Amino acid sequence: MSVDTESWVDRAACRGMDVELFVIPRPGARPAPEAVAACERCTVADACLAATNRDDSLFRAGMTRTTRRDRRQAGARKVQS
Repeated sequence: MSVDTESWVDRAACRGMDVELFVIPRPGARPAPEAVAACERCTVADACLAATNRDDSLFRAGMTRTTRRDRRQAGARKVQS
């Protein structure tokens, strides 16, 4: 699946925000409240999630790396059933 980065990035609620707000410093740490708020109001979270690679440790599309991994694994289990 190809994601048109120019179009969704331009519309992202986090556009212009400091990327450091989206860095989760250690496993189990909570994302910055500003990052959570931006993701909650974002209209392009699905595109952001699609552009995320498995090693991305940033808080994206309202999810931590662990949450995204769990979601992928749950989806893989559904496909296998």
